[in-house]
Amino acid sequence: MLTLSVMYPRVVMNDLVLLRERAGVAAYAGELLHAMAGLEKSVRLDRLSETPEGFPLRVASRAYEGARRRSSGGSGARLAGWLVGSARTAGRSALAAYLRRAASLARWELYHEPDAVPADVGVPTIVTVHDLSVLRFPEWHPGHRVGHYERRLGRGLDKAAAVIAVSESTRGDLERFVGVDPRRVTVIPEAPRRVFRVLAKGRTASMRRRLGLPSTYFLFVGTIEPRKNIEGLLVAHAALPESVRRRFPLVLAGGWGWGEERVRDMLSRAPWRGVRHLGYLDDESLVAVCNGASALVYPSFHEGFGLPPLEAMACGVPVISSSEGALAEVLGDAAVRIDPGDPESMGTAMRRLAEDQGERLALRERGLAHVSAFSWENAAKRTLRLYRDVLGG
Repeated sequence: MLTLSVMYPRVVMNDLVLLRERAGVAAYAGELLHAMAGLEKSVRLDRLSETPEGFPLRVASRAYEGARRRSSGGSGARLAGWLVGSARTAGRSALAAYLRRAASLARWELYHEPDAVPADVGVPTIVTVHDLSVLRFPEWHPGHRVGHYERRLGRGLDKAAAVIAVSESTRGDLERFVGVDPRRVTVIPEAPRRVFRVLAKGRTASMRRRLGLPSTYFLFVGTIEPRKNIEGLLVAHAALPESVRRRFPLVLAGGWGWGEERVRDMLSRAPWRGVRHLGYLDDESLVAVCNGASALVYPSFHEGFGLPPLEAMACGVPVISSSEGALAEVLGDAAVRIDPGDPESMGTAMRRLAEDQGERLALRERGLAHVSAFSWENAAKRTLRLYRDVLGG
């Protein structure tokens, strides 16, 4: 009996971002790859890190990520951070040359870069762009990152076969700040990570006890960096009546980012010494901390999508959110919207939810209904369709 083997076009996705802490771009790549694995597809999709040609890159990426983590946080690590950044810059041209050779020898037919700035690998490339705050608000980012985007993003997107944006807001930013024709951009929204769901009360209470958290609290989730507007959140919470602050203290979950000095200084002084900063949490701990929150407060000045508030909704948590960037688009009327530049409006929303359990319950139900419209399976289907379109059907 003659057996015919079908040769599907080979698509390679750069999954090296998964070696980072599982947030942002890494969450996108991981969830998309997982969803694609469960679908019928007419392409051969490989993870770069699991290919023979990607193995040396995996080893180098792990070494780099270890050095980056050791260099983060605090002025004593500035020199190490500069050295890590310099190594990254020097390695980009070498990486591009290596990938071009690998793509040619291994006969890649399509390359998917999930992290905005693609290397020129010599084959048709699809690029996913999440957020352009680095070009809109360069003052919120380190100089090496701004320079990298200014020098390479436009050139890379001009050469791309197709561009994915995670929101209409980001598609608009691509046209305004990079000059990309919006007709070349396909909007494919993200979705909450699979682990974010409503937990049994016993699991939430156990995690609260382990971390020393009270039964009610306001929560922020995200990297501590200027565009997240933690300073405004601290000011708003400190202005609440003392009785509300005692019953609903503020908890911050997220690692230190670039430009964290002002927040670090505020947390060392009254009246913010009682604010809990939990730092970076693994997924299991973060989901439980989200489930235990009375509300998530997300006052970011700009987002290209805004996963943390959507993931909080998936945990059945009411959300107070800025309406800047893509947040209004993504959250709709399922969140209480505030002006991130007005701590007073933020405080008013926090006090209202603290004092009105009925509104908290109504927001919980609206959020759960709203988040059900977002699906990684749908994102995977649309991405595979784009692969086929670029490959000629």
